[in-house]
Parts: sequence; structure tokens; C-alpha cells
Amino acid sequence: MCNGHFGSNKASHQPSAGTHRPQDLWQRGQRGISRPCFFVNLVPVKSEIFKKDTRENSLMVEMVYFSANKTDLENLQMYDTLKGLLTPTLTIGNRKKMTLNFRAEIIDGTDLIYSVKFDLNFYDEILDTTPEPDEMQTLNFNLTLGGG
Repeated sequence: MCNGHFGSNKASHQPSAGTHRPQDLWQRGQRGISRPCFFVNLVPVKSEIFKKDTRENSLMVEMVYFSANKTDLENLQMYDTLKGLLTPTLTIGNRKKMTLNFRAEIIDGTDLIYSVKFDLNFYDEILDTTPEPDEMQTLNFNLTLGGG
């Protein structure tokens, strides 16, 4: 049971034919979950080199909320609570990540299952692991200037 806490923290890159969508698990009654409850899905969006020593990352977070009494009011109150907690930045450990494009929608009208999504943008340092070249010991050369 989740009882209003974060339930599954399953990271997924692609939904697999609807078999692991939170609303499908709920409808099948799997995992012994009870309302209120969350499922959290993390979807990597991009990870690109921004500068030679910096990588720019983007991650889409989806929080699927199953309200206790299946009401719009509960969903809207949870949206406001989450937005207040997670924007404009989300602190994870000692790092702050920018929260962008905070949005929500009803994904199942019968059970009033609510999906809150937002994007996290953050930067990682790229450590240069190229070994230093060996130092040159001694260079001897002869230079002859000829005059003619």
C-alpha cells in the first residue's frame, strides 16, 4: 500500500504496449495498492554535450495520482501542492534542477486518474579523462647556418 506516498519509482524509457501504465495496474488490482497513491515515471528526454566540459540533460517526470475519493477537487489540490513543492527548482541532494513546463491532465475519466508532468533540466560536468602526455626529457638538434 502507498497511502498517499510515492508508490512505484519505476523508470521507463518507453511505455510497453500499455502493460505497465499506472492506470492499467490500478484497474487490474495488482500490487495491493490503495488510494490515495502515486506512481512516478522518469523518462530521459535528452543528454547532449553543451560545451566541451558540460553535458545538458533533460528528464520528463510523470506523477500519476490516484485520489482518495476520485474528485476533481482532490486532483486540483494535489496539483497546487506539487507545483508549490517542485517549482521553480527541485533540490536533489546538493543540486538544484530547473523545473519547466509543469502541466496536468485527467488520463482516466472514470476513475479520475490524474497525471502531473514536468521537465527537469540540469547540467553535468564532463570530466576530462585524457591522460597527460609524457614530458619530453631532452631534445638535441644541430642547426647549421650556411652562407654562400
